[in-house]
Amino acid sequence: MAQADAQIIQFPAKRRREKAMSQYELYPLPFFNGKTCCTWDVKPTGNYVSDCETGRRYAIEFLRTADGSYGWSLLLSDIVGDMIRAGPTGTYANGEPKVNGIVIGFMSTINRLVNAVAANCKDTIEVLGRN
Repeated sequence: MAQADAQIIQFPAKRRREKAMSQYELYPLPFFNGKTCCTWDVKPTGNYVSDCETGRRYAIEFLRTADGSYGWSLLLSDIVGDMIRAGPTGTYANGEPKVNGIVIGFMSTINRLVNAVAANCKDTIEVLGRN
């Protein structure tokens, strides 16, 4: 009996998929903590005015990272979610929660931008309202 020549099937080499960068690597913002997967890791000083200024600076840094990607468009909702999870920064003597000045400064700055853009984009707002 003649032995059949064994054919070796050559498969193409596997391509290694490059590891995708996390949002913490793509957008290295000072209030992100990649180790704990937190997009709002801040420590207020207790000085409301100073903390508001820090929040304003953080918002400007955040807005400067805008790259038009779908991933970036989801960041603000992640940040707000982590703000909510962080909770208030203590309570007053009457038990009322204290407001975090960093959050106020950040969101006030975002609000100013949204207000400026929305005032000039009424048609786009109507389209968003239908979807």
